[in-house]
Amino acid sequence: MTPKPNHTRHMQIIGMGESRDEGQFLDLLITTGGRRRPALLSLRDAGKFPRDALASLDANLLTEEARRESLRRFQEAARTMRPTFDVITRPGWAGDAFVFPDETFIPGEANLAVWLHRDHLPYGLKFKSKGTVKEWQPSPIWHAGTAG
Repeated sequence: MTPKPNHTRHMQIIGMGESRDEGQFLDLLITTGGRRRPALLSLRDAGKFPRDALASLDANLLTEEARRESLRRFQEAARTMRPTFDVITRPGWAGDAFVFPDETFIPGEANLAVWLHRDHLPYGLKFKSKGTVKEWQPSPIWHAGTAG
């Protein structure tokens, strides 16, 4: 029987996903400061670089006991859970959706889980989404009358 979490009660493991090239991921729900937010954790990164992977979650794992407990829980989930969703790990086309380097995608209603390697992060700001196509559409028409 798995012991109940003591130091990591604020982290809930929702499910496991899988990508074609980057392995398996845990879908987490992290509660900090009274706010709940989702997070994806690469099990490959957690195995190779556990300290960095845990730090990237920003889950207030301040003590060594909390870090050990979280890694134990992740290892247990990796052994017992089966992938139930796909994870996109590269920018570009993913079926009918296009994934940008800032982890946003269009169409926005697509049901995707996106995790990009930290190498893509510097490019994310260049492609940051600042609105929708619907908001943009009147703009070219308006500017067409001003092009002398």
